[in-house]
Amino acid sequence: MPGFPRSGAVRARLVAAGALALGCAFVAVGFVGVDHYGRNYWLYRGFPPPRDPAYVTNPGTQEHIQVTSPALGGRMQDVYVYLPPGYADAPDGDSTSEIDPADEIARERDGDRV
Repeated sequence: MPGFPRSGAVRARLVAAGALALGCAFVAVGFVGVDHYGRNYWLYRGFPPPRDPAYVTNPGTQEHIQVTSPALGGRMQDVYVYLPPGYADAPDGDSTSEIDPADEIARERDGDRV
């Protein structure tokens, strides 16, 4: 039969194309898995993501601040700070400190205790 070798060749091409598609899908899923693992490792350095303990009933807050530092060449750096529940409720209504960190370091260096 003259058509028989062609159908075998077509079948072989379909099997090869299917195997190639399956292999490409397997590699693509592997790349997605490696990407997720790499991003998680980069963010948490191999530790599990942080969570509040079970006994914490009130969630804390996340604050976004910008810090200017001479160590950074005077440029501003974005910083995200997690405040535990009730931490932002200072007695005077202001959660910022009046103490300059540079003065505190100088006092510790000179032996003065606050």
